[in-house]
Amino acid sequence: MIPRAGLIAKTSCNLTLLHPSSLSILSPCLSSKACSITHTTSSSSSSHGGRANIITRSYFKNAGKRPMQHTVFPGKISTKRQVPNHIEYPPYAIHGTTSNIEPFGLIPIKNQAEIEGVREACRLARKILDYSGVLVQPGVTTDKIDQMIHNAIIEEGAYPSPLNYGKFPKSICTSVNEVMVHGIPDDRPLLDGDIVTVDITVFYKGFHGDCCATFLVGESVDEKARKLVKVAKQCRDAGISVIRPGIAIAAIGAAIQTVAEHNKFAVVPDLVGHGIGRIFHDNPFIFHTRNDFPGTLEPGMIFTVEPVIVEKKTEHIQWDDDWTITTKDGGWAAQFEHTVVVTRDGCEILT
Repeated sequence: MIPRAGLIAKTSCNLTLLHPSSLSILSPCLSSKACSITHTTSSSSSSHGGRANIITRSYFKNAGKRPMQHTVFPGKISTKRQVPNHIEYPPYAIHGTTSNIEPFGLIPIKNQAEIEGVREACRLARKILDYSGVLVQPGVTTDKIDQMIHNAIIEEGAYPSPLNYGKFPKSICTSVNEVMVHGIPDDRPLLDGDIVTVDITVFYKGFHGDCCATFLVGESVDEKARKLVKVAKQCRDAGISVIRPGIAIAAIGAAIQTVAEHNKFAVVPDLVGHGIGRIFHDNPFIFHTRNDFPGTLEPGMIFTVEPVIVEKKTEHIQWDDDWTITTKDGGWAAQFEHTVVVTRDGCEILT
């Protein structure tokens, strides 16, 4: 068993972040250079409850040459929302643990009952994600979106999977502008011209369903950001298009990176998809860049495809809330995700 601190850092929503100390192990298999993660510092007296203070002047100076108001600063986080006792909880919900799996171990092959269980959870996750898109409006805080989505998930009889997974404090992830992944909903209002990735995972009848999308906020999103969002979706779809039995798992990443580079964007190499089912994060890992990791696709495998696409450089900063990850250069990021199952003649998109 590779220690959690060694290969898998805390993960929420639907993305697995490889810890920097693991990159020496992985680098021979990655064709593109792995990113580094810089942790920020904070003052214990911070009004944001220990979240990141101002990071580096170069970061904000180079924030995509966009108006300063679109740069994301830590906001105030409201108290953790409660889930009624009649809702089925995932195993980690009480103590705030994470998936305890052996990385690159045995890849589960789901039987028909398990596939149907994941399919039902994914169907609900998709419904909730579509609802979240309606909520994305200028002036609405991401905390308000989290509240509305939390309530909607509970009303469906499901548990919001991110809540207390590794002690993540909210029910969804909302990653705005330069935030790559794992943004914590807070009191920052969305601005006309922002983009925001909303990441939804639900635990329903014993199975997780996982998906995300990047939404445009208002009518003033600039053309470069609009193209980024469009290409991020194309990258996800390109990865899914090669999925069928007998194909190398690595082919998914190659297809994604080809589309990103053709459009002058970059794929973050150390943010990867994952298996899913009864366990939130499971094998296999799905790398979204060219790589030489072994393994072939087989019917019954279920996993996510969820590349994070950035405007320029893939280096990133992790805030000291242990979750929020932003681009180091201030460029914006976009992400789309589906959960898929490998079938006898291809794959089925479950979300």
